[in-house]
Amino acid sequence: YPNPARSGDRIRIDGLPGIRDIQAIHISGRPAPIRWSAHAHGAELYFSDALPSGLYLLQVETEEGIQYAKIQIQ
Repeated sequence: YPNPARSGDRIRIDGLPGIRDIQAIHISGRPAPIRWSAHAHGAELYFSDALPSGLYLLQVETEEGIQYAKIQIQ
């Protein structure tokens, strides 16, 4: 997926089957509104055009547990 990305970009996560939930949290601790849809081997995330630039932590809950990834939004 693109990293860094821009507000409004679609971001793809691959290699994580069985995704149950995804949350995005700004480095300041504020939750960020995202939409996402799962596919067989991961998910696609949709960030709002109005999302502030900065570093975000993605919390991805799968059938096997929780994983984290950082993403930079420009």
